[in-house]
Amino acid sequence: MDLFAQHTRLFFRMTSALTTVILCALIVTSLSGCLDIPNAPSDDRKIESISVYIEQKGIHDSLDLKMHPSDSATLNVLVQPQKFKNELSFEWLRQSPIKNDSSTFTSLGSGTKYGISPNTPSLFIPDLLVATDKRGNRKEINIHVILNARPQMDSVTVPAAGDTLYGDVNTSFLFKWNSSDPDDFNEGLPSYRVIFDDTAFELGNLNNIYQAGFLPGKHTFSIIVTDAYGDSDTLPARKFYVLDTLGDTDK
Repeated sequence: MDLFAQHTRLFFRMTSALTTVILCALIVTSLSGCLDIPNAPSDDRKIESISVYIEQKGIHDSLDLKMHPSDSATLNVLVQPQKFKNELSFEWLRQSPIKNDSSTFTSLGSGTKYGISPNTPSLFIPDLLVATDKRGNRKEINIHVILNARPQMDSVTVPAAGDTLYGDVNTSFLFKWNSSDPDDFNEGLPSYRVIFDDTAFELGNLNNIYQAGFLPGKHTFSIIVTDAYGDSDTLPARKFYVLDTLGDTDK
């Protein structure tokens, strides 16, 4: 083999080795923010996902982390695969804006759970979870806890419970009601469902309607109000009576 061929082969080996080193360095750099628990090469130690769900009164809500502010709740960490959960450390933080429009974080606690007491101010509810592995790699999980109180139906309605309405099956009677929302933020208009006897009607945000079709005698109506986050309140069924124009009634 001539000297040129030897030099060419040596240069190729050196180039391949250098390329391998560069690629390895790039891979290590790109994974420095990932969580990778080291173990034997034959065991897959990759963490697939880390998420947070909320538990309140025994109900798990992982869709939008909604809680009622008047009740206690617990934020929980969910790790997939679950067997790696105890090999990570977790810190719960709250982001607070400061004057120069940047942000600072306040540590609220650590561990796989964070308890929230009734009527806790939002400043003491985490909006960031930081997970750290044994190598010091970190992963940040943003949290948005929705504090939403249930709407409340007012007790005053038209007709009132026990009222007698005069007309016949073709007479349109006025039904009117109202509701309130304890939340101090604008979450959109509530939606209503009215139930006459055993028939329900979706009304959108209407809080009064004219309805006909009632035969003489006893009837009931109830109202269900639902807010933008799915919380609702029900006005219990109220009796009313229809007396036809001839004075015939069946109570």
